[in-house]
Amino acid sequence: MPAVISGIAGIAAIAGRFPEPLARRLLWVLVALCLAVFAVLAPHLVYPDLNLDYPFVDGDSHDWIANGLFFAGHDVRYSGRPPLLPLALALLDRLGLLPWWPVLGLILFLSTVVAFYTLAARLFPAAAAFAAALLLLADYSLQGLALDLMADVPASCLLLWSARAFLLARGEGASAAAGAARPRRYLWSGLLAGLSALTQPMALLLPLAAGVTLAARRRRDLATRWPWIGAALALGCPALWALVRRIAFASYGESLLNHRRLLGFHLSGVRFYAGSLMSTLGTPACLLLAAGIVLAGIRAWRGRNPEPTAASLFALLLFASLLGFVALCYLWDAKRLVVYAVWPAGLLLAEALSPLARLRRPAGRLCFAAVSALAIGGAALPLPEPAYDATWAAVSPVPPLAAHLAIGGGVIPLAPADLARWSNFGKAAGAWAARPRPEIRRPSPALFAAADSALYLYDRPEDGGGRYRTLTRLSNALRKPVRFVPRAMLTPYWRLLTVTPLAQIAPDYAIYRLELPGLAATWLLVTPADRPLDPQLLRPAGAGASTAAPGLTRALAEATAIAAWVGRGNAYVALLPSHDRDDPAELYLLALLQTTELYVVEPSAAAATRSLFASSPVESERRFGNARVLATRVRGLRTAVILNGHADTRPSGR
Repeated sequence: MPAVISGIAGIAAIAGRFPEPLARRLLWVLVALCLAVFAVLAPHLVYPDLNLDYPFVDGDSHDWIANGLFFAGHDVRYSGRPPLLPLALALLDRLGLLPWWPVLGLILFLSTVVAFYTLAARLFPAAAAFAAALLLLADYSLQGLALDLMADVPASCLLLWSARAFLLARGEGASAAAGAARPRRYLWSGLLAGLSALTQPMALLLPLAAGVTLAARRRRDLATRWPWIGAALALGCPALWALVRRIAFASYGESLLNHRRLLGFHLSGVRFYAGSLMSTLGTPACLLLAAGIVLAGIRAWRGRNPEPTAASLFALLLFASLLGFVALCYLWDAKRLVVYAVWPAGLLLAEALSPLARLRRPAGRLCFAAVSALAIGGAALPLPEPAYDATWAAVSPVPPLAAHLAIGGGVIPLAPADLARWSNFGKAAGAWAARPRPEIRRPSPALFAAADSALYLYDRPEDGGGRYRTLTRLSNALRKPVRFVPRAMLTPYWRLLTVTPLAQIAPDYAIYRLELPGLAATWLLVTPADRPLDPQLLRPAGAGASTAAPGLTRALAEATAIAAWVGRGNAYVALLPSHDRDDPAELYLLALLQTTELYVVEPSAAAATRSLFASSPVESERRFGNARVLATRVRGLRTAVILNGHADTRPSGR
């Protein structure tokens, strides 16, 4: 609540600077609507366990939590994501407030909508600015993505705040008509852009749009130091983080996220992102956006007043660069990447509505109201799929019509009775009603503190939601590294294991304590809750697991030496076990290897995997008993390969 109160106080201060009464009145209407949205959504966003229970998650949500828990000091999977959101999650975890992140994210989104209006109302008629802000507030996709536990909407919000500071900056030579000199806002713009880039790197495109705008419309400002300091901050923040990560976290292996591998010019994403833009804004708003692009281009080219033309040019360049980059240069398709372009798109929507908002006759006002209502209603229309799904786009709010964008789809009427349930308010209330009841207590991570790490035993690769989701979600719940291991891998070695039931994380996981002969440490075995271990395989502690298996001492020594040589500096570790004989060293390796990125290659994939490694350069190689261990590079990332009992066929490329 302090954040809400301070936000209201800041908005009140902003409101006092508006000379036009209509702009102030509309500002307070917008603030009231934002508070109403907050009052309806916020009570349904705080769950007892953010990692296990929160319903609004996308594919990477648990990985963002994992990076935050890593910064908080927990031994969980770390992938090297940009640090600002993980640091915020780490701070909340230290304060015992981690479940409150969705509320803070919602506050950031709503305050950014208000900040958007305060910017747009200085550039365009207040009614046009209000209509554009209301469209962004009511937008089904944007609002839904703001509820998801991801970094894109927070990064885009910081990007809007940076753009706002840039557009409201004035050099020392600003005329009285243009407003008082505010050159230090370039500094704030650069700092906010740098913080946005520390959340997601898309903000690195803002200095490009800002530089062109300065060169074309604000050349006098380039003679001052403030734009250059701002540019240094925007680019220096991610550069400093790259240096810190290289020095401080090098021992944790190479980053699993290498965006450079996803860069390259292509045309395959144009259709997807055109559909994603329609899905995000709705068809009526996209038609209005096209008109705004034309009007902004004309004003930027022919306009004589430097400040309005600078705003149009900047909005046009920022929108084109953000959307064009993901559509033409980024090799990963995701609707959520459109949110970066939505805020400058809002300025272009206000630009398109401005001529209608200036009409004073009743027919003109009616036309403005009708166009605005159609665009806002189309953006707000709930769609059958979650907000991150790009296969549907609103066509008309009355009657409710949506287009299915998949090949062969068409315009489909939506049942009015479904709209309330599909809305973000309906989804939040429905998920809250179905939340785990208080009597279902989650085991505390302290219960697992004595264990070294965990092995998740799967029968099918999709168990637990798949490898990626399981490694992150389960690791966060246990506060332990987790390795994804086929259950059949342990079949020959059950006689050596001491396994006792420990806990259950309902309804997902059954957890057991594991002891290995010759080792004082303990580990965790985890299975899907609906496929627990056979009770006949359980042996309580002290029941006397067999320690007289032949070669057990040799196997332990071999596995210990391999684990020490591999270390934790590799992005990936691949284990190709010997499937024609049993070797307890393989069992010990599952426990002793320090990585979470262990890939146990099953027989069906062995030939293809060896072919992949054969084309990878070998940097070093060691033999340990029956095993040969290689340090190689797979797609540019350092990888350790353990070949146990395989033929001594050297990969080419050494």
